[in-house]
Amino acid sequence: MSIKELKSINVLNYNDNTVVISTKTDGYAIASASDGNASILPLSFDEIAYINSNSEAFKAGLLRFQEDIQEEIYDELKIVNWKDILTNVDIENIILNPSIDGLSRIIEIKNVANFERVKGAFTKLKNTKNYDISMRVEDILKERDSELRRGIRNSEIIIRKADTEKMVAMDEVNSLKEQNNVLQDQMLQMQKMMEQMMTMQSAKTDTVKENVEETKPDTPKKAGRPSTKK
Repeated sequence: MSIKELKSINVLNYNDNTVVISTKTDGYAIASASDGNASILPLSFDEIAYINSNSEAFKAGLLRFQEDIQEEIYDELKIVNWKDILTNVDIENIILNPSIDGLSRIIEIKNVANFERVKGAFTKLKNTKNYDISMRVEDILKERDSELRRGIRNSEIIIRKADTEKMVAMDEVNSLKEQNNVLQDQMLQMQKMMEQMMTMQSAKTDTVKENVEETKPDTPKKAGRPSTKK
């Protein structure tokens, strides 16, 4: 049985916001995902084809399909670059592990509604406070958002290597700080021990010198005849 013959196909929304779509006869508001689990709306292929002809929902990745049938559906919809469509997981990985290629894919987004997914992923990650996201990445996202709202579809942003500096998780940073503090404490303790040893050694040397001086014999007088000179 082909995809077109299926009675219904599950359309998936993995986003943290509701996605509104329209068919020839109805309008639907697909609820936001819950705890990472997509909300589901069963639609016929004809309804999906109509939505695809009148919106960017499937082309941009706002709505997706089950992995075992997605390739066949995309082929029928003539979406040839479906493997390049950014998923929410892809977007989060790019924000946390920026690369020139990844950031370039984000600024290539030409739709304000689709860029909302990027903003949503960024806000979600930043609010968890588990990661310190690069300020360069944040600036790039803000600049691209501003471009889209001004109607600039082809971004003028240039991604540089400096923009790809990876930030480590805050718990890793705290762990490194704690290790550094421990090393500093150990160095201070060793320094104090060395100072104490030097002080004790100096005192011991002074005591030995004093003992030597105390036990030193008197210088004997020279032997010889008494002087007869007058």
